[in-house]
Amino acid sequence: MRINMYKSRTAAIAAVCAASMLGGAQVASADTTPVSPDGQSGEAGVLNWGSSLSGVRAGFQSSRWADESYSQILFTNCDANNGATKYYSTDVDLRQDRPLADDISWGDKHYTACFDGNATSNGQWSGLSHGTYFFQIKKIGGHQNIDRILGVKKTYVDTSKADS
Repeated sequence: MRINMYKSRTAAIAAVCAASMLGGAQVASADTTPVSPDGQSGEAGVLNWGSSLSGVRAGFQSSRWADESYSQILFTNCDANNGATKYYSTDVDLRQDRPLADDISWGDKHYTACFDGNATSNGQWSGLSHGTYFFQIKKIGGHQNIDRILGVKKTYVDTSKADS
């Protein structure tokens, strides 16, 4: 497991470095760890994973995952622009990755609960077709401005509820 985690982190760092050499890279981090449904780290396979987000701006894209039928994205303990109250929301768009065509949006969910301490915002999408998915931060505080910064202490992606 340590080797896989090391490879994942190395790949993520390499991607950020490569993007920064091209210019316009966002300064953000997302540490991804497989987790079980109860939130414990471990070998949960590709169905579920957890992460945290730091320094994320509108347009940020998560890691990709394979899915069909259902995805749930949970954010716990969110913070925007270091706690500025007028930014207490974020819009999360589930997207299907299509390398040789435009990505497909499966719709946005408006998250507000996670900005209230340790509360959790919950977005669920069903009826998905088989493919590769990711989430994208569309808005922070109701705007797509890149000057707004989002942090999420705990993210959790569950793809198993309706896929069995």
